[in-house]
Amino acid sequence: KPEDSLILNKAMLEIGHGGGRRFRHGSYDHQVLVAWLSAGVPAPVADDPVVVGLALEPKERNYLVDQGQQLRVVARYSDKTMRDVTRTARYDALNEGVATVTEDGYITAVGKGQAAVMVRYGGQAKVSLVTSPFRDNVDLAGFQPNNFIDEHVMARWKRLGTRPSTPCTDAEFIRRAYLDSIGTLPTTGKVEAFLKSTRPDKRDQLVDELLGLTGDPKRDLHVGSWSAYWALKWGDLLRNNRKQTGVGGMWSLSNWIRRSLRQNMPVDQFVREIITARGSTLKNG
Repeated sequence: KPEDSLILNKAMLEIGHGGGRRFRHGSYDHQVLVAWLSAGVPAPVADDPVVVGLALEPKERNYLVDQGQQLRVVARYSDKTMRDVTRTARYDALNEGVATVTEDGYITAVGKGQAAVMVRYGGQAKVSLVTSPFRDNVDLAGFQPNNFIDEHVMARWKRLGTRPSTPCTDAEFIRRAYLDSIGTLPTTGKVEAFLKSTRPDKRDQLVDELLGLTGDPKRDLHVGSWSAYWALKWGDLLRNNRKQTGVGGMWSLSNWIRRSLRQNMPVDQFVREIITARGSTLKNG
């Protein structure tokens, strides 16, 4: 009888074992295992449908602190069928200072701010974004977007009910620009010249110099430093190391990243070439 199976009894701690109780009698997991055992323990078959996508609701919503929401997850299979997998999906809150989630997919906002809840099932993943505004309304009339990125950031500020910090001083700006772009501090002479300059676009000009975008070889002096610094950061993200690809493969990928940065390769092209790369790692990275 299925009820006599050690798989069930050990998992329910009816029989003692080192793994502890995994589920209780009558739970969903218990019912699934009983059905599987009753069917004669059928093995997987080669043409079993596989999960090809997930639908998650809600994808994003605003919460008050202590307010909750049950997620719903529907899996789409390769045979075009759909199945509600809310009970069996895996949930992880990525910032538990803002939101928590139960193993059944119930979100609770516990603080103000923004957090993501990762949902995984069958090799697929989706994210539900939790927003708990700091205030209901925020006045952003004093902020003027300079580009479409600023417009998206401004929309997020409104949703979060938060304001941007005031603009930094020129001294703070040049220090941050150097550290963020090439990982080192500017010289004393460069700082003094920057602070004395009255050009309204001096901050834009500084960024172009650091990234080597001025087109003037006498000013584009940091291309090597910038590409090396950010190749190191990308290498960490991509886990580029000799254990994975050997010494030759590691340097091949590192050099390709540096070259891509020096050529100002668009990010979408950069990612596409990594994903679709073929051939020898020693030649192509």
